[in-house]
Amino acid sequence: MADIECVWAEFSLKDGKWLCGIYYRPPGDANSAIHLEEVLLNLNIQQFKGVVLMGDFNINWLEAGCNPANQLLTKVSEWTSSLGLRQMIEEPTRIATSLDRNSTLIDLLFTNCDQQVCEIRVMEPFSTSDHCMISFRIRGEPRVMALPIRTKYLYNKTDIELLNNSVRRITWDSIYDDKSVNKTWEKFQSLFMDCINATIPNRRQKKKTKPWISPDIKRLVTLKRRLFKRAKSSGTVEHWNSYKKIRNKVKYDIGRCKSQFLNDLMSKPHNTKQFWSYVKSKRQSVQCSIFEVNAPGPDCLTSSMLKLCAASLSPLLTDIYNYSLSSGEVPSAWKDANIAPIHKKGKKGELKNYRPVALTSLFCKVLESIVADELRIHLNEFGLLYDAQHGFTPGKSCSSLLAEATTSWTTLLDKGFPRIDIVALDYSRAFDSISHSTMISKLKRTYGIGGSMLPWLESFLTGRKQQVVFNGKMSGKSCVRSGVPQGSVLGPLLFNIYVNDLHMHLHAKPYQYADDTCIAKCIMTEEDSLSLQQDIDTISWWSALNSLSLNPNKCQVLSLSRKRDPVVPSYNLNGHELMNVNDITLLGVAFGCSDF
Repeated sequence: MADIECVWAEFSLKDGKWLCGIYYRPPGDANSAIHLEEVLLNLNIQQFKGVVLMGDFNINWLEAGCNPANQLLTKVSEWTSSLGLRQMIEEPTRIATSLDRNSTLIDLLFTNCDQQVCEIRVMEPFSTSDHCMISFRIRGEPRVMALPIRTKYLYNKTDIELLNNSVRRITWDSIYDDKSVNKTWEKFQSLFMDCINATIPNRRQKKKTKPWISPDIKRLVTLKRRLFKRAKSSGTVEHWNSYKKIRNKVKYDIGRCKSQFLNDLMSKPHNTKQFWSYVKSKRQSVQCSIFEVNAPGPDCLTSSMLKLCAASLSPLLTDIYNYSLSSGEVPSAWKDANIAPIHKKGKKGELKNYRPVALTSLFCKVLESIVADELRIHLNEFGLLYDAQHGFTPGKSCSSLLAEATTSWTTLLDKGFPRIDIVALDYSRAFDSISHSTMISKLKRTYGIGGSMLPWLESFLTGRKQQVVFNGKMSGKSCVRSGVPQGSVLGPLLFNIYVNDLHMHLHAKPYQYADDTCIAKCIMTEEDSLSLQQDIDTISWWSALNSLSLNPNKCQVLSLSRKRDPVVPSYNLNGHELMNVNDITLLGVAFGCSDF
């Protein structure tokens, strides 16, 4: 089938699923519209309650029924009718702007539910386009997503001795039969989860709302949010007053309903179950669990499971870890990650306001910590790590970098140096941009990593997949082709190794906290300024060589001086002049000349 330009989306209303498609037919491409019929047949549109197909067909529908010579129009009209689709727009959508051209209806809207697709309007063109915009509404209520049902393990009610005895009774020798790390881990996970489900009590639960929140209050909360958006958009006093009125009513009604709920609870001495259920929920909200609960990865194996079975699992995991290391292969299940979007600030409808948190296998993290410790021993033994890297380094932190940098600069100014120029660099998505092939090459040639460890690290970096998890729903998996695994134990150390050689190419001293980097140099002569510019050029070359991208618009220059009229420096990055600022922010702390 030939390629055609169309996009399809599925959504649900209370009355069933709907299919919505957007289509474009280039002028002169007669086959495209015919192939669109094949696409619709393959989509089996009969399974949907409603279908909407819209787009620029470049077929003048005003000629329908009155121009039999237009064969393409006739064919499209016939196959859309055979599929039960009716064209809903009746007025021209491309208005003639000159005398030698007629207005045409080429932007079409088809549906098989003409009673629900309503309020169709042909509006003025957008920007400089000569096509009119089309708006319409679909009657119906959105389907409320069911709350996800989760399995909650009751670790505090677990018979630990019974659990460990059950783990020991399993014949684990069978998991090594296939001589494959992947098969070994799959069999282990299956047998271990069977044991967990048989010995640890669990219950399925939904996220519950507070018992005093009534449907009326929920409707008021929805109204309050809508009024807030309107007031924020318009900024008028009238709209803000309307919002505040509903906001105060919501607050009053919640307080009143909660008080009434508690009074009813106390006035019913025989309803002990409801009373103690409420007390238990309040106690759990202010007390921490005796177990450290970390969110599990895609394998659903939690830290509590690992802790409860530590005594019986240690020998077995030792064998599996050694098997993985000696074969130089990481099980595929360990390389999958669930991405949980966590709202940071701003509008919840914008993706940029979410922080992606990667959740990976906790059992893999145990092995990662062992490997990371051994790598650090090797690197420290031969003095291979740059000592001014403060990120993800034991004994160092943001505070240590700030203290070292500011102390050094203050000392130089006290000694009478006239000026210190500081260049703060900004990388775009540095952790996600790491080249796997470059990383493996550095580990082998620069840091002396060999044996089975090198292919194990390569396996750890490559072939990774991730999926987004939100409200109990999962997206499809996508491949991760670059970057260090975020959410892992080993990832930060590998990033430090990747950027470790930057200082070797520079005259000025770089101060680094992971990807946050700044360089500083005492400026006494013009040659010193040229030397710093040469370092900036070198950093640009090094970054391109290592597949890292600098953002010139966010790179800044601060000139520290105690003179009344200091010289304003001029530096550039790839021809883009860097911004001179009066104060600079390093690791969230702002400082300028007045601080020195």
